[in-house]
Amino acid sequence: MGQIYFYNENKRFPEFEMTYRKSKISNKIRILGSKFIKRNFDNCSLYINNKRTKLIEFYELDKKEELLKVNLLFEKNLKDLSYLFFGCSSLISLNIISDLNALYINNMSYMFYNCSSLKELPNISNWEMSNVTNISFMFAGCSNLEWLPDISKWNLINIKNISNLFSECFSLKYIPDISKWTTFNIRDISFLFYGCSSLVTLPDISKWKTNNINNMKGIFSYAKNLKYTPQKFPNGILLMLQICLICSIIAQL
Repeated sequence: MGQIYFYNENKRFPEFEMTYRKSKISNKIRILGSKFIKRNFDNCSLYINNKRTKLIEFYELDKKEELLKVNLLFEKNLKDLSYLFFGCSSLISLNIISDLNALYINNMSYMFYNCSSLKELPNISNWEMSNVTNISFMFAGCSNLEWLPDISKWNLINIKNISNLFSECFSLKYIPDISKWTTFNIRDISFLFYGCSSLVTLPDISKWKTNNINNMKGIFSYAKNLKYTPQKFPNGILLMLQICLICSIIAQL
C-alpha cells in the first residue's frame, strides 16, 4: 500500500501504519479503541485493503487471511489520543509514516493499553510532549514489550499523571533514563512499575522533584526481580516503603 497523506497549509498530518495478526480463537480483530473512535469519528480515516472507510473498532478477516494491514490517517491535529489502540491485542507492528506533532495533544492515557502482542514501538523519542498532562496507563499491559525508545528526552513539564505507565509490562527489561524528566507538576505516580517482573535495575529517579506528588501507592509492587531502586526519594521514601508489596530489594533501602 502506498503512502497516502492529507495536507493542511502545506503541513502533513500524521499517518500510522498498523499490522494485526488474527488470534487462534477468532477471526475478529480489534483495530482501534472504542473511546477514541467516539471522540474522533469525523477527524480520522482508515484505509483497509486500499479502500477508505470510516473508523471501526473491529474487522473480521477471512478464514484464509492471517494478517491485516491498516492505515490510520488524521485529518486534523487532535488534542486527545487516549485509548487510541486500547485493547488491540492483535497489533503486532506499528509504523509512524509521517511524524506525530504532539504539540497539540494533552492526553495520551491508555494509548497502547493491553497491546499485548507488540514487542517494540516506533521511534517516539522526539515527540513534543510539553502540553500533555496525562500519560497514565500509556504502555500498561504491553506484556511482550521488551524495550522502549529513548523517551528520556520527553518534555513533561505539564504532566500531572503517570500512574500505571509501565504496569504489567512483564517482558520489559530496560527503562530509558527517565530520571531526566521534569516532574515538579506530577501528582500521581502510583503503580508506575507494577508487575515489571523482568526489570532488574532502574534509572536513578531519586532525582525527581516529588514535592507535589500525592499518590505513590504501589510504585514497585510485584517488580520482584529489581536489584536496585533509588536510595533516596525526597518526601516519599517512607510512603514507598509502606506500599511496596513484593520488591526484593526492600531490605536495601
